[in-house]
Amino acid sequence: MPRNNSNLHSMPLKRKLSIVSVAFVIITMYWLSRPQNPNKRVSLSQNEDKESICQQSNRKPQIEEFHFPRASPVPNFVQGPGLEHWHDENVTDATCRFLRHSKDAKHLPHIMQQIYRCFSWWLRNPEKQHYFLWPPVKDTSPFVTGFLQTLQQVFRVEFVDTREGHSIVYPLVNYSFDAADYTGGYQVRSPGDFAYLQQTIRERHPEWPAMAGCQGPHGHLSKLPQPRITILNREVSSGRHLYNAVALKEILASQLHARVQVVDSFDGASFEQQVQTMQQTDVLISPHGAQLVSIPFLPQCAHVYEIFPQHYFVPRFYGSLTGAAGLFYHAVDTGVQNLWHDTLEQRQKARAQHVCLPIESIYETLVPALNETIHHWQHCCYHHKKPRLPSAI
Repeated sequence: MPRNNSNLHSMPLKRKLSIVSVAFVIITMYWLSRPQNPNKRVSLSQNEDKESICQQSNRKPQIEEFHFPRASPVPNFVQGPGLEHWHDENVTDATCRFLRHSKDAKHLPHIMQQIYRCFSWWLRNPEKQHYFLWPPVKDTSPFVTGFLQTLQQVFRVEFVDTREGHSIVYPLVNYSFDAADYTGGYQVRSPGDFAYLQQTIRERHPEWPAMAGCQGPHGHLSKLPQPRITILNREVSSGRHLYNAVALKEILASQLHARVQVVDSFDGASFEQQVQTMQQTDVLISPHGAQLVSIPFLPQCAHVYEIFPQHYFVPRFYGSLTGAAGLFYHAVDTGVQNLWHDTLEQRQKARAQHVCLPIESIYETLVPALNETIHHWQHCCYHHKKPRLPSAI
């Protein structure tokens, strides 16, 4: 009996110790995850770039969230006689033709507009042999080269240069930004197509690190996940270079519950390197440019912040790709007046301009927007459902 009484007397103490231990763990987690120094502000003199464009602190960028279609009926993104034979059991092939003579067919973003649509078409025909009518295209980027190799090696797409004996469809791409039906942007059948693409590629690379974001256990509100923010820049020679990317990183790291990194550019990066960078990103901040064609490789629940130069504002282009991937899109307009020029020459000149987010505007505009994004991302992580994948091919 005394031994039992001793145990009874010791139980309250054990409970107290357990409560103290749990509280200590929670406080420690919060302390480690807090912003480094929320009261420290980076001044204009600390900006690593002295370009005049970065000193236009009177320009406050406007941030707007856009919602684009997540899915599209098949006839909306491909056309041609092959559609007539979609359910014909006697037709054993599903062939998509690359339009070599279409506008900007040598330009990476427009090349991928066609290829993504063809990929989605092949996924709609899992029992048929997949062919790609692909004429030789010179000077393709590492991303296109790697994606084409993936189509051949992973998805068993055969490349042919003849149209004889094939049931052909070709991408329905309208390059006019005035089109109201989004055919000028990116379209696939559903976000599940991109999820299947990402999952299949990862299965071929078990050595790759785990994806960012929502890939771990969900629903435990005692855990406060930190998103990974990637500032993906462009080379100065490419135009639309973000001048104060390092200052932006310092501010975001000090103000947000997030891990922040800067990637100088994707110039020369292989397809695999670009995919892995995206898979390690929950919130992508990047100027308008071809590097954004890899958006479909971002993890589920990811957000995209696309920064536009002054007088050039086309959120529907990569915004449509973000929507097709089932992700969330925000346009950052750095010039609040005269958003669009009338002539092609004026638009091309505006499109080539570099961009800068004024320091004070980062604190006043971007940081509050990203705080909301982080809360949205955390909520999505706890409640998201896996996208419905297409049938295996």
